[in-house]
Amino acid sequence: MMYCPNCGAQMDDDARFCPNCGNMVSPPAPPEPEAPLTPPAPPEEAPVFNQAPPVAPDPGYYQAPPYESYQAPPAAPRGPSFMSAYLGAFSVLKGKPIRLWGLSLLYGLLSGLATILGAIPIISIPITYVLQVGMKAIYRDGLRGKEVNSDQLFMGFNKRFFRYAGGMAWKDLWVLIWCLIPIVGPIFAIIKSYSYRFVPYILLDDEEISATQALRESMAETKGMKGQMFAADILIYVALFIVSLVLGLLGQIPYIGVLFTLVLVIVSILAFIFLPLFLGLVEAFFYEKCPNR
Repeated sequence: MMYCPNCGAQMDDDARFCPNCGNMVSPPAPPEPEAPLTPPAPPEEAPVFNQAPPVAPDPGYYQAPPYESYQAPPAAPRGPSFMSAYLGAFSVLKGKPIRLWGLSLLYGLLSGLATILGAIPIISIPITYVLQVGMKAIYRDGLRGKEVNSDQLFMGFNKRFFRYAGGMAWKDLWVLIWCLIPIVGPIFAIIKSYSYRFVPYILLDDEEISATQALRESMAETKGMKGQMFAADILIYVALFIVSLVLGLLGQIPYIGVLFTLVLVIVSILAFIFLPLFLGLVEAFFYEKCPNR
């Protein structure tokens, strides 16, 4: 039951007008629904297509991509320089000048006799090759601090004769083959002569290696060293040429020019005597200090 707010008469619950005074009465408001125990799920967001990836902030300078597992390649081993070869040869020559010079002179005399007296080149050339290998052994042992003597010149005149002579002949044959290339042949021949320079030393140190294998081994060991070996040879001759030219010009001066001419003769004799020995020790130094072995 409900009552009229104007006159207080009783009214039915669904009546809109009071039966006593005719006052209009509003219906009661419906009860409010109870709040749900669980909060409603948030609405799903609509998928976004072709969305650009997030852009990293620009640092303002170049950044190399990270390489966590990158390792720098190991540096190639460097061989001795021509200056260190000069110093090494000087130290050996200073310790045994007379003996080394005497053996070098003996080697030159024997090689000259073999060339002159050998009526048949097929006989004189192998003898010269074997003597050359013996002289390389003297250079090598001198740098190693060992005693050197004349027996080493003749060390190949036994069962190793054909091995030494054949190895040296095989080396020179390949230099000749390279030289036969048109136009650029001489240049290739010079380069290859330095590539094959260690062949006699390899034949001395390895009694089992063949001539072909010694050639390949020499090419591998001289890799990266040919420039320094060439510089060691050419600088000596350039220096001698300059000294001879200067002394020759000074020798044209009246009166005192005779003194410079005498000095030029002495320098020429010393160069003839000691230059082959010195260059041989330089060559052996490069072999002993080779980093590719």
